[in-house]
Amino acid sequence: MAKKRALLAFLVAPSWVPVLMALAASVISALSGHPDWRFVLWLVGISTVLSYGGTFLLGLPAFLVLLARHRTAFWHAPLVGLAAAWITLFVFLTIFFPIIVGGWDAFSLRDAIHILLSSGDPIEMLILLMCSGIPGVLVGSTFWFIVRPDKEPNDPEIPELPDL
Repeated sequence: MAKKRALLAFLVAPSWVPVLMALAASVISALSGHPDWRFVLWLVGISTVLSYGGTFLLGLPAFLVLLARHRTAFWHAPLVGLAAAWITLFVFLTIFFPIIVGGWDAFSLRDAIHILLSSGDPIEMLILLMCSGIPGVLVGSTFWFIVRPDKEPNDPEIPELPDL
């Protein structure tokens, strides 16, 4: 049963990111006066790839390490989600964003790190970190509430999942 819960959690929890991105991008696009729904769909696609990629590449190893060390308290999950979100954001800004905006010829890794670390406006940096961090905390928290690693697998407080 624990394996089913972990699989369900890894499939469901990262969906927060594309859902929140769809809402935010739709509102921004609609308020702009010139809605660009292709951009909204593109943003949702990118956020889906990044959220599931970050969850599987960063969240899964962190979950396994924490589980092996019996670190199952709730606060670990949002913290791991926050760290995974920020690492994923950094990877996106340093590797994928340059390719999207014009290739490596026009944009170097040094430029990306410079923009990320010294954007000139600390408020913009805080907003960027919050926009990635809040969904990361939601993903980590949702994962924990589905898996409940603090409970024994046969605990009566955990409802049974149907067979898939």
